[in-house]
Amino acid sequence: MIRVAQIVYDCIPNAGSDPGIGWHSVVCASAEGFEVHAITKASNRRAIEATAPLPGVTWHYIDAPERFGPLKVGRSLGDTIHLSRWLPKARDLCTELAEADKIDLTHFVTFTAHWMPVPLAEVPVPHVFGPVGGGERSPAQLLDRPVDRASAGARNLFQTALTRTPTWNRLLKADRTIVLSASRATTERLRSRGVEVFETWRTGCLPNTLIAQTDAIEPDRNSGTTIVMSGRQLRWKGHDLAINAMPIVLQRHPDASLLILGSGPEHQNLVDEVAAAGLNEHIRFHDQVDRNVERAIIAGADCFLFPSRRDTGSTLVPLVQVMGVPIAAFATGALPEATGGHASLADPAAHESPAHALAFAILGALETDEAALQAARNHAIDRFGEENSRKALRRWYEAALAPR
Repeated sequence: MIRVAQIVYDCIPNAGSDPGIGWHSVVCASAEGFEVHAITKASNRRAIEATAPLPGVTWHYIDAPERFGPLKVGRSLGDTIHLSRWLPKARDLCTELAEADKIDLTHFVTFTAHWMPVPLAEVPVPHVFGPVGGGERSPAQLLDRPVDRASAGARNLFQTALTRTPTWNRLLKADRTIVLSASRATTERLRSRGVEVFETWRTGCLPNTLIAQTDAIEPDRNSGTTIVMSGRQLRWKGHDLAINAMPIVLQRHPDASLLILGSGPEHQNLVDEVAAAGLNEHIRFHDQVDRNVERAIIAGADCFLFPSRRDTGSTLVPLVQVMGVPIAAFATGALPEATGGHASLADPAAHESPAHALAFAILGALETDEAALQAARNHAIDRFGEENSRKALRRWYEAALAPR
């Protein structure tokens, strides 16, 4: 039996993004029969302990301050600072487990940015890092404001600086480390730094229970053509691009409406943009939507919109493919790999503006036939489903434990 310490910094049942990736990884490891020591942050304890126990899983909750002056967990920089203070405690716990002969290897599952200096090379067992992302960059056409270009430049400098640290190099270039990449962009950036990479194109797992729950959803349908976008309202997520695309879509589908689910720092700016464009009748916001309601709304949509300027590979996109809803997105980041090409992908440089490119992608998605939707569902289940995710975990762990 393989005994693994999964470092799932983010881990919440029935969640999306990193918390969902962490939870589903533990679920798959448990289902595969591994002995799992799941290490997560203390603030996840209540949600985890409210669910049924997973066989073979021992939970470890590590606490660290979640506020640093004006910064706190929940914002990108706040999360990064918190993780940098949390990880040494996770390393020390993994070292204790290894020295007590309770684990055979470690696996850093979340927050898996390729540039994060993770101090697990000091633990005396092999390590699996990832699947990692974060290597993607926004196309120049989508950096339409000076502040966007400055932010992208600062992000690249920050990432490069962290990949020059001894901690990063010790782990990612160690003989006993298996590095998994979720996208071609991340693979290229890692290989340029001399890192040996195993390409997987995975960002998470869709357990059988989640697929069954999804199939049982009663879709919340609206009259007219309904387009849905869901996610935290951050500038790089591209909500503004979706708003700019709607007048073009309305020329072909005057009954169309865009439902924007979620909230975030950009919320008021987006509300103001919609009002200034005179689109209040066609664009509505739902900022307080629980997970089940969100999924019902998406399941009843005619198109799911994902206009991210860059993305490591959404965890929601494959679930939408399982739902049988057509997807429109920019061909940026890891989206081509995540969707397997089973989506209407826009090239931001191929039209007179990104808004036009996105609008034509939406129009293409609205014409998707049933055979294409079934192919997208099959792709999502094949790549992200539990059976192949469990096999992937075993393959990675056996590779890490193999003699070199």
